[in-house]
Amino acid sequence: MKTKNNSFGEVYVDFQVVQGFFHEDFSAVAKFLEKQLTQDGHGGASICVYHRGEKVVDIWGGSANNEGKPWQKDTMAISFSTTKGVLTTAMHMLVDKGLCCFDDPVSSYWPEFGCNGKDKITIRDLLSHRTGLYPISSLVSNIYELLDWEHMCELIAKSKPAIKPGKKPGYQAITYGWLVGELIRRITDKPVEQFVQDEIAK
Repeated sequence: MKTKNNSFGEVYVDFQVVQGFFHEDFSAVAKFLEKQLTQDGHGGASICVYHRGEKVVDIWGGSANNEGKPWQKDTMAISFSTTKGVLTTAMHMLVDKGLCCFDDPVSSYWPEFGCNGKDKITIRDLLSHRTGLYPISSLVSNIYELLDWEHMCELIAKSKPAIKPGKKPGYQAITYGWLVGELIRRITDKPVEQFVQDEIAK
């Protein structure tokens, strides 16, 4: 990685594997991305970091598709699991406002959810990945079903836990968004994206 400093303490990456800029205090982030892209040999990625309101890292590299199109500053990508923290924050806000309690059964707000051994699953179980509702491939027959919110919430509400709820954790990697998001919608009567926009983003 070749870099050069500017007068603002930012280090601009010379156009090799990684492009963009980073503050000199965050050089390890750029080195990490370069290592990842070099070792893997395919694909691409970007990292943008804000620290105390200031953008300190904005870097990218690799390819955006199988044809080798270069990853650009504005290349769009799916961001897995980053929304879990946002939804968890929103759920904690509802508890803080007194609209629900962590030990309330989910079915008291989402009645259809209470079937197939799920009637005692609490909000606490849901937030701590102890519902047993982590399987996704057994719920859908094609990936496009995941784009239909109502359909997915209906499937999850009807489903049976893979393991006994409330005991061992089972990471709700894909189902977490519908589980928490639909509960937020049931409690607030707002789509989850509207609640996040009104209560957090603004």
